[in-house]
Amino acid sequence: FRSTYYPIASIRLQSGYLNSIVRVSQVDILSPTVNYYRWQILKNATLTGATWASASSTTRTQVDTAATAVSGGTAIQSGYVSSRELTPLISDFYGNLGRTLAGVSDTFTLVIAATNNNADVLAQIGWQEIL
Repeated sequence: FRSTYYPIASIRLQSGYLNSIVRVSQVDILSPTVNYYRWQILKNATLTGATWASASSTTRTQVDTAATAVSGGTAIQSGYVSSRELTPLISDFYGNLGRTLAGVSDTFTLVIAATNNNADVLAQIGWQEIL
């Protein structure tokens, strides 16, 4: 596997909804070609070039799909995929977005490394909002 992980998608709580309960529940990965990937969910990684936007008009989360690089963070789950896989994530406290006492939301970022350079991949993070 290549040693470089690329950020695919990230989520965080919107600033007006820091008391919300949002649980990251799954990742869905699809390879349009024959490649192998290693994925990780990183908590509180530093993103380069992130552009946050509301996921919808009724959600309590923001998403980013524009980041071009990632560093740091804590891996809370990882796995391998070869073609298409829907992976339920560990359902424990680490799957919930939290916040600091200073009012800064945690982030979860799906990152992927491939066996080949220029490998294409489609992926998404699934989450549940408990209203």
